[in-house]
Amino acid sequence: MTARPESYPAAGRDRKLVRTMAGRCAVLFPGPDAYTPGALSSLARSEPLVGELLSDVDHAAALARRPPVSPLLLDEDAPALDALATTAPAELHTAVFAAEFVLFQLLTGRHRLRPDVLLGHGFGDLVALTAAGILDLRQGMALVAARDDALAARPAAPGGMMALALSGARAMHLLAALGEWTVSVSAHDGPRQCVVSGPRTALDRVYTAAGALGVRAVRLCAPYAFHSRELGAAADEFAEYSGAAVRPRHGRHLVYSATLGRSLDGPEDTAALIAAHLVRPVRFADAVRALHAEGVDVFVECSPRSALTEHVTATVPGVTAIAPLHRRATAADVAAALASACDVPTGRRAEQQEAAPVVPRPRGPLGPVRLPPPRREPSVRTPAEPTAAGARRTRRARPGDVLAGAPPSDPDAAVIATGGVRGTTGGPGRSGVAPC
Repeated sequence: MTARPESYPAAGRDRKLVRTMAGRCAVLFPGPDAYTPGALSSLARSEPLVGELLSDVDHAAALARRPPVSPLLLDEDAPALDALATTAPAELHTAVFAAEFVLFQLLTGRHRLRPDVLLGHGFGDLVALTAAGILDLRQGMALVAARDDALAARPAAPGGMMALALSGARAMHLLAALGEWTVSVSAHDGPRQCVVSGPRTALDRVYTAAGALGVRAVRLCAPYAFHSRELGAAADEFAEYSGAAVRPRHGRHLVYSATLGRSLDGPEDTAALIAAHLVRPVRFADAVRALHAEGVDVFVECSPRSALTEHVTATVPGVTAIAPLHRRATAADVAAALASACDVPTGRRAEQQEAAPVVPRPRGPLGPVRLPPPRREPSVRTPAEPTAAGARRTRRARPGDVLAGAPPSDPDAAVIATGGVRGTTGGPGRSGVAPC
């Protein structure tokens, strides 16, 4: 039997406990572009849990009649992204699914990251559903296999995808001016980044026009025109296959869909996401803005590459966005990356935080709303007082001190003394939140 995600061993009480303090935390799951050959090789040598998780994933792949994924993730000489996308796209997709699932279990199990919401980008939606517990590991792998079977059973015309250094709105104007009705915007990634999908010949014309206009264009390693109407027939097949392969349930984590533009609330929403997955555009930038408006200030990318963090910071500058697992990271690299951007209490402080009672808070669309931090006594200088030698010195304010000459009843006297109190906005390059 495949182990349930919650049964994987967590860090002991002497290990680091990662949690969001002032802001909420979102975990991001990118698409196939996040694949890296041997992505887990270094991590597996220093973290035994990786091998256990990969064994579970290989078992789930066998049940879905797919080859083992461990060789692609443990061998640094495994086929590269472009080779797999061209010759074995199904193996590419299972490898990306496996890598992101293993990394999520490592972050939440070993390093005890506690996300408030999960957000997938395109194919990453399928990983988010599994990581959230809406699907178990066997069903998640079966869903990935059903997607590839549907694409093979109802193949579309040769197509592809291309990134443009334009907003989605400007790209739509460009396509309209060119009269390229078969090409559409398939991903709105940021204020100056989008992806278009369509037939290869039409994409060639868009590529030429973009170059003439000085717009940077990059062809992506995609065998199909994903997230466009070109895959309508495959989408119908995928919905039919998935209906027999999976039984969604209510998950342990909240999932926000950049495809549907809302959080998922029950099996019906999961079915709607699966039906729309191949044909509707990914509005990632809108999803990031919506989550940020609900109090999400920390974004942790769960992939072997840093594929989404730049889009996040371009969309909502000032937030904390990290990819602690990129570039074949080791266990020490992951811990250091989290510590550099997160508040990580250890030892007795972690025990006290774990044992602290949960106080009910008002709820919003993403759950309990963030409450303002408790007010702290400001640090100011009080009037000088004489010393034994006749010199004068200053001391820091104590509770109850007020500005000289101010009435004792004035509660803001100490604040007036400094002209205000510095907040927690942080210094240059910091988000100012208490990270996860």
